[in-house]
Amino acid sequence: MKQKFVCRLTAIAFLLSVSPLTAQELKPVWTLRGHGEEVPCVAFSPNGSILASAGAHDHTVRLWDLKTGKQAAIMRTGEEAPESVAFSPDGQALAVGHVGFTIKVWSLTTLKNTVLRDTLSQCMRTMVLYSPDGKTLAAGNLCDREISLWNVTSGKRTLVIELRKDGSGHGVKATAFSRDSKSLTTIGEDNQIKFWNIAAGNHVGTLDPNEDILHASFASDGKTLATLSEENMPAGVRRFVLRVRDLGTGKKPVTLKRYTDDESTSCMKISPNGKILALGLENGDIRLWDAEKDKAIATLNGHTGMVRTLAFSANSKMLASGSNDKTVMLWELASSN
Repeated sequence: MKQKFVCRLTAIAFLLSVSPLTAQELKPVWTLRGHGEEVPCVAFSPNGSILASAGAHDHTVRLWDLKTGKQAAIMRTGEEAPESVAFSPDGQALAVGHVGFTIKVWSLTTLKNTVLRDTLSQCMRTMVLYSPDGKTLAAGNLCDREISLWNVTSGKRTLVIELRKDGSGHGVKATAFSRDSKSLTTIGEDNQIKFWNIAAGNHVGTLDPNEDILHASFASDGKTLATLSEENMPAGVRRFVLRVRDLGTGKKPVTLKRYTDDESTSCMKISPNGKILALGLENGDIRLWDAEKDKAIATLNGHTGMVRTLAFSANSKMLASGSNDKTVMLWELASSN
């Protein structure tokens, strides 16, 4: 399973709440093989012992034991193509979003599932997300102008949030619950950042970033938002900007980097503690950025195909990546104290 590559890590220390990295060759801890096609989504269990990966074209969701690097279970989804996965906060269930907006919740004890929504369409990029208290499951996609919330215990849909009541625009790019699970923040295809009160079911505010957001990711506090956007430039020129916003304070966003290059970013993720940004590239590389020091940390080489998805463990010490090369790689970013 070892990949033949070398990635030199510069002597720039991670400013984490854990021991910093030192200059070393950073190779994946595990290269996980089993999917027959590309891997569009990965997710860590809350305690970091299990990794879930979705194979949209091989119609499987696989669970990996991260102590051994071996496959622990496989869930076959039949004709439905899974493309997003999310563990419940207690680690006992796995929500899976499929192409066509079918939402299923699998018990990780019995490996049986319950269907929350079964909608026939060809919509891509269905996303699923649990609230921090584990009582609510949110789901949305790029086609529908709404986000649905379900009561996890009853399995009933309790709220439908309409992103655009005028019927214009498309679906959701990113969303996050507040830490107290009482509010929701969404970013739609119209690039509007909107805030919602879940109990009242109403819209309570909008922030217009005035930029074309290509990728967006929230830290675990639901307030720290990282965005990668394309700036308005003369014809024939493309320039991208990487920013971090604190939505809790409303302060001016911090611009980390402006760049023009041919290695297009295919996905982006901010660590739960909001200190590290990971950018997956179409050429298979992963770039790490220190969001506090505003410095590049490392470029991880290993995948031979476009990086489709990235996920950090809850403690921000591990990074998982899924690729068009059919593999999942696990990277250790910091050692324990």
